[in-house]
Amino acid sequence: MTSAWPSMLPDAVISKLGDRELLQNYCGFASRHRAVVSVTLFRALGEDELQRRSIGLELVGNFAAALEDVALWFFVLKEWKEGTLLFDLLDKIKIRESEGHAYSSETAFNELAAWNIADLRRELRLFSDETLLSMGWTEQRIREYINLLRNAQETIKSALQARTESERVLVSSYNKIKHGTVAIAASEGSNIGVSVLLPSRRGPLDPGSGNRKINSGWIPCEDEELRNMVRNTVSVSSAMSAILNLIYANRFDRKWRIPKLPVILADWIDDE
Repeated sequence: MTSAWPSMLPDAVISKLGDRELLQNYCGFASRHRAVVSVTLFRALGEDELQRRSIGLELVGNFAAALEDVALWFFVLKEWKEGTLLFDLLDKIKIRESEGHAYSSETAFNELAAWNIADLRRELRLFSDETLLSMGWTEQRIREYINLLRNAQETIKSALQARTESERVLVSSYNKIKHGTVAIAASEGSNIGVSVLLPSRRGPLDPGSGNRKINSGWIPCEDEELRNMVRNTVSVSSAMSAILNLIYANRFDRKWRIPKLPVILADWIDDE
């Protein structure tokens, strides 16, 4: 089998990937990747049950990955100080969903849930009202800006909470998708009799035996259930894109405008 990768990695390019370039790339491309893929897959849905289950698996995996992106960026932005490269932080920080881990969704959620908007703006080092006014912003525009931040914060909190609910079944299910797919074609839990069962032993401890019970995640593969998964992925991706675009404008370019949406994503949002 021939390699799909070039024989020489672009070390020179990567070594020059400074904060400005990395963040600009994320704002223009990577922050929308999950949403674009999810919408593309959903629009390819057909009647074939194997295809439908396969797309259902990928949509769940994509949603779980979008949630992990949120947790990762939360810690990266908190630790991004003068002289610290974003590239190094993104490479170093690993999200681990074990109890008490410093970089877990639960840790991020508990901290973010205690923040108000002033805390969020301070921790992410976003412009103050005074700075915005000095830049010519109106009071009305500042209120809209704060509302955008508030909505993004609520979406991100919900995303972090989703990573920890139901004994982290979403996380363990995603791991099954990534590592060999212990996925069972099933018919239960679906209005059309097409679903996927993702079993895992990462369930709650049995008080009698001390063993972990088998936990399971169900993926109903009817249109509306999968559409909701796509909605959630687009919502989470949009919230992170909004936050990162504001941070980019704050740090590097006060005249920055959010990049135009890809056509497929713009059409999806219009249809919704």
